[in-house]
Amino acid sequence: MSLDIYFEDPNTEAYLEIDGDTNITHNLNKIAQELCFYEILWRPEETVGLFKNPSRIRAVEILPYYREALATVLEEGDTVKHLLPINGWGTLDCFNRVLTSCINACIKYPDSIIVISR
Repeated sequence: MSLDIYFEDPNTEAYLEIDGDTNITHNLNKIAQELCFYEILWRPEETVGLFKNPSRIRAVEILPYYREALATVLEEGDTVKHLLPINGWGTLDCFNRVLTSCINACIKYPDSIIVISR
């Protein structure tokens, strides 16, 4: 099971082609919770007061939160290594890769709509 983050064209509702990987295992959700960015990755539509229209979050709106999450992983990742899944499915590098891909997609497609598939 995994989380997929898609970037949808607001005019055609087609998913946009992005560089990189925006799929992450659910095995890492405890780390995201511990580092305080679970809601931004897994459930951004449920955050209160962060986005103008939580059911249609634009990439430009979520970009600062993706950047903050990546900085948190890079700065505090060592403090949560004990939460890494013992089955080996999921690493801190997974967060780095996915968040970097999402940041780049937000920059490339600032008006795209974020679509989360859990």
